[in-house]
Order: sequence, then C-alpha cells, then structure tokens
Amino acid sequence: MGYQPSRIRGAVVASIGIFLPSFLFVLILTPVLPKLRQSTLFRYFLNSVHVAAVAVMLSVLIQMSLESIIDWRSALIYLISALLVFGTWKISLM
Repeated sequence: MGYQPSRIRGAVVASIGIFLPSFLFVLILTPVLPKLRQSTLFRYFLNSVHVAAVAVMLSVLIQMSLESIIDWRSALIYLISALLVFGTWKISLM
C-alpha cells in the first residue's frame, strides 16, 4: 500500500508501521511474561488467545480455499501443498 503513493520510502514506512508494534509488544512483555505465567488466570487467558488465533487462521484458510479452488488443477495444488505442510514431521526445539 505504501509503495504505490510514495515508492520505496512509502513501502519502508508502511512496513515499519505494520511490524514495529509487534516487536515492541514482544520486547516489553518478554521480561514480564515468566512471572505472569505463574498466574492461573493469566495462563487461561493466554490459552484462550492461542485458541482464538488458531480459529481465525483456520477460518481464513477455509474461506480462501473455497474462493481459490476453481478447477482440478487448483485442487491438486491445494492437496499437494496441504500434504507437504501438514503431512511432514515437525521438529520442535522447545
């Protein structure tokens, strides 16, 4: 959006405006989060936020899939992509 009216400068400003709040939020909460996780109420809140985020992503996935799969080729690409993403082993370092 920022690139069209102001080229590179607009793209940089738009990117900073989109990503900076998230980075600041993480930076501010990182030292406080271990203490907050000791609270049962806050743990329930974080679990609820996690479930809500996954639900929103799943809802968008379903809606975009219904709009994007228009023929057998797009359905095949969708199935292959889903198998590659969800059908492979995940290695977690945590």
